[in-house]
Amino acid sequence: STKRSDFLLKAIVVSEIIKKSTKSEYVGVMLPALQSSTLLILSIYIAGKKPVMLNWTVGNKVLEHCIEVSEIDTIISAEKFIKKIV
Repeated sequence: STKRSDFLLKAIVVSEIIKKSTKSEYVGVMLPALQSSTLLILSIYIAGKKPVMLNWTVGNKVLEHCIEVSEIDTIISAEKFIKKIV
């Protein structure tokens, strides 16, 4: 269907941006569970990377540990989401 084709095309375009934005094997994702999150996760896989879902509610110390252990150099989020949680 057209919706699936559009979704896949968007994921491919975003995957190219991700490839250029990070050298790490892992990409952090800190977003609420939305359709756009699904597109982002698929894009990360298409880019040949692995998504690491980060939960801000665990606190800074645990979050920093997860980032360090995973060797994440990029975290993808949304400005509105960050403003809401900070």
